[in-house]
Amino acid sequence: MNFGMLSQDETNYVNEVKIYVEGVLNLSLSAKIEDNPEREHRNLVLLNKLLSDPALRNNIVERITTYGIKHSMGSYLANLEPNARRTVFMRQIYSFLDVHQISLLASYFDKELEQVTAKSR
Repeated sequence: MNFGMLSQDETNYVNEVKIYVEGVLNLSLSAKIEDNPEREHRNLVLLNKLLSDPALRNNIVERITTYGIKHSMGSYLANLEPNARRTVFMRQIYSFLDVHQISLLASYFDKELEQVTAKSR
């Protein structure tokens, strides 16, 4: 992946974001959704699907990570001192990729992958 970051930042940030997404994914899909039991059920079905298919889970984690980084690049300021640059960028990532957004993206990417699989049959 090439996001236009300094190379040492890209390696570190991608790894950190991926670990974050992996850690939050189950929580985001199992979270209670008030006034939307249908969506809550779909999220739980997707959670079970991802728990039984590690390759699919990894693919979705990679896609969410890439999407989150691409959409947070506006806050990446290469001219800042390294610790400040990391703080500013990671705050944006954590703000953008909150629990709700991760569940929406997981569902979106799952549907996208299902369509690709259906077309290739």
